[in-house]
Order: sequence, then structure tokens, then C-alpha cells
Amino acid sequence: MECKRIKGRQYAPDRPKDCRFCYFWENRKTGCMLGVDSCYYLLDEAESESECKNCPYGRVSPCVGWCTKKLLQEQEVARNEQG
Repeated sequence: MECKRIKGRQYAPDRPKDCRFCYFWENRKTGCMLGVDSCYYLLDEAESESECKNCPYGRVSPCVGWCTKKLLQEQEVARNEQG
């Protein structure tokens, strides 16, 4: 039995292929305790689209008035162009 997926939503990479192997699975009749819309492995929409996802300084919100990630990328490009 494959898990039901919501189109357009992202799930955590460690999600089991079959819901029966999930901690929140009860049995065939009951199914998941959380429900399809409340899946434990369902990622937040805001989390998956954040610009600061890989930024070492601001993971939840943008840095103090400017984006440090963009500045670091620009510096790296400038270093690569110089030599």
C-alpha cells in the first residue's frame, strides 16, 4: 500500500515509502493517526521556499536589512573572476 501524497507539497526525504512503516500508523482499518493533511513528514510551505534556507547566518528570517547569502555569493564570484 503506497502512501497518499498531496500534489504540490514537499515531504521530508526520510519519509517511509509505505505508511505502514510510519510510527503514527495504527492498522489497516484506522490508518494514520494524524491523517493525510497532517502527515509528520509534510514540510512547511514557508520552510521549503525560504531564501535563507542554506544561509549560515539567517535560517528563519532575512539578515539585518540585507541578505548576507547574496553578499557571500557576490564575493565568491569576484574572487573567482580575479584568479
